[in-house]
Amino acid sequence: MVSVYFQMKTDKDLFASLFSIALLVLVAIFYMKSSL
Repeated sequence: MVSVYFQMKTDKDLFASLFSIALLVLVAIFYMKSSL
């Protein structure tokens, strides 16, 4: 897990895009679950 983290840290643009996408997905899932 640590090696994967450092590999992503070298490519900050890729990490930032993946993190923002994951965050949006988590927020969407949480919003749908709370609206139910």
